[in-house]
Amino acid sequence: METGNLKQNIVNLEGVIGDVHRNLRESKNLAESTRAEVVGMESNVGLLTNDTPKAFFPQINEMFKDLQQEIRRQNDVNEFMLKQITELRKEDSVIRQKIVDSETKSRILEDAVGVSYR
Repeated sequence: METGNLKQNIVNLEGVIGDVHRNLRESKNLAESTRAEVVGMESNVGLLTNDTPKAFFPQINEMFKDLQQEIRRQNDVNEFMLKQITELRKEDSVIRQKIVDSETKSRILEDAVGVSYR
């Protein structure tokens, strides 16, 4: 009976070894397909990474040109406004001087006439 039991154990062991071989082949196949998927994904990510700047550069360049144009336009507006402010300050100064001159002339006339309206 021991030989029958031993033969059965050998048959069982051979079956287990066959299962292990099948599992090993399946694992190798899964590992290989996983590697292939990873390589494909890395390639795809590389392409996307390289193509993204190329895709957006024209838009970024156009926006940068628009920004530069707006900066120049704003500089022109600022320069015009500064000139206007300078002119207004000059006019203000002239008007203030005329007011002072008028007050002085008014006092001289008041002194000459002898009447004060203050």
